[in-house]
Amino acid sequence: MNTTKGVPPALRLLLAGSVLVLVVAAINVANLLAVRAHESRGATWLRRALGASTGHLLAHALAEVGVLLLLGAAVGLGLATLSLDALMALNPVAMPE
Repeated sequence: MNTTKGVPPALRLLLAGSVLVLVVAAINVANLLAVRAHESRGATWLRRALGASTGHLLAHALAEVGVLLLLGAAVGLGLATLSLDALMALNPVAMPE
């Protein structure tokens, strides 16, 4: 089953480039989170010394990542909406619904 039959090569190249940009962005965010975790080791050790359980430390870390996830999703959806509106204004007949 060939699902790309009839798709122009330029569109395939654009899709590949978009996927590559998303992969690079995901790697960058993962690297930033790893550096942040490494730099906050002192605070984590202090919380641990003051009696925080592993569950509390894990919940704190997951809450930070969750806030970043929600903010990123909101920005991404906003940009996607604006981009789709701009594309529809350029050529509304060629865009699928």
